Amino acid sequence: MPQRRSVLATGLSALSLAAFGHAAAQEAAPLIGEWTGVLRAGSARLRLRLVIESPTAATLFSLDQGGAAIPAGEVSLTADAVRLRFAVINATFEARLQEGALVGTFIQGAA
Repeated sequence: MPQRRSVLATGLSALSLAAFGHAAAQEAAPLIGEWTGVLRAGSARLRLRLVIESPTAATLFSLDQGGAAIPAGEVSLTADAVRLRFAVINATFEARLQEGALVGTFIQGAA
């Protein structure tokens, strides 16, 4: 049965995600899997799906904006932290695993 994990992001845009899936035993395994949730930016709400395939590959999908795949150009994973850079949309997502939840920040458009 898949594990369910939750994510909370704070900062310029807040991202709240829950994860489904389990990965093979490795250092970054707690973060590998499929994450879904809502990006809150002011009054806007966008449903997102984030798939962390491996310690070097991740893809973001904005379900309310057509669901096209947005590959992460840079991926950094440890056992309890993730940093993803999506150059095509000029965005980053940084989070840490805290008590079963990812807590972090999604920033888009900053220099």
